[in-house]
Amino acid sequence: MGQTLFHQPPRQGVGPAGVFAAAYLGLTTQVAPRPILSVAGPAPAGVSGVDWETRNNVARALLDFAEIAVVEILTIYPNGVEVEWPEVVARVDGLRDAGAIDLDRIRTVVALERRKPELRENLDRLIADLEVA
Repeated sequence: MGQTLFHQPPRQGVGPAGVFAAAYLGLTTQVAPRPILSVAGPAPAGVSGVDWETRNNVARALLDFAEIAVVEILTIYPNGVEVEWPEVVARVDGLRDAGAIDLDRIRTVVALERRKPELRENLDRLIADLEVA
């Protein structure tokens, strides 16, 4: 897999989605033809070369780039990745150890997600596995 990127753009509430999130976290070798970014609320106008996916949970504005990538992967897993669950856990653990994500902030935002039981189930599983590691 490619090297995981820990650089985070300064704007919160915007982060990678779908295969772009998986690639950002080093969980796939697939390359999106254009960046796919999710944004809390309406997509910005006048930004070319980016595919935007809007999210209704405005609390996502509290998250930064890497945290959104984790939420997006937990939403789609096991789809969109080329690795098994232990590698997902290891990548998230690496982000946490590097100070690139705050699991408590992610947990707070995920609690406000509607109609996404798989996201909550995967987050609970992730947190349990991280406590064991």
